[in-house]
Amino acid sequence: MGALTKLAVRLGVGSVTGGVLVQGLLSRASAASRNLKIKHPKLWTELYSTDLDMLYFIFEKPLSHYSNMSTYTFQEL
Repeated sequence: MGALTKLAVRLGVGSVTGGVLVQGLLSRASAASRNLKIKHPKLWTELYSTDLDMLYFIFEKPLSHYSNMSTYTFQEL
């Protein structure tokens, strides 16, 4: 009976932890998509039409430098 209880506890804790991690991941993806929609609506529209807008959070940090550069005019650079 002890092994069965340990297995049940491990499965319970693992599923709760996994659920919390998935919820955090979805929250971060949603926030990144909303920010993209506000800052770059044309890019968001293209990504949204192919259901890739929620994956933008993966590339948000590496592309932030280029994203910030697009707001400057040629004279400001």
